Amino acid sequence: MEQGRQNWNDARLDDLNERMQAGFKHVDDRFNTLEGRFASLESRFDALQRTMLLVMASLVASFIAGRL
Repeated sequence: MEQGRQNWNDARLDDLNERMQAGFKHVDDRFNTLEGRFASLESRFDALQRTMLLVMASLVASFIAGRL
């Protein structure tokens, strides 16, 4: 099995730094895409909750009106 290099020069470290930054940029881009999708999904859940509350209030009002 090959043993890794013991000495790292500045060029190799710079190359590693560039690759790491490119990899993290890719992860950041994916995260931003997912964040936008979650914001969209959150607004849909808010709309669903408002609709459910409106339906529940209407049902309660109709039950109360039916008993009078």
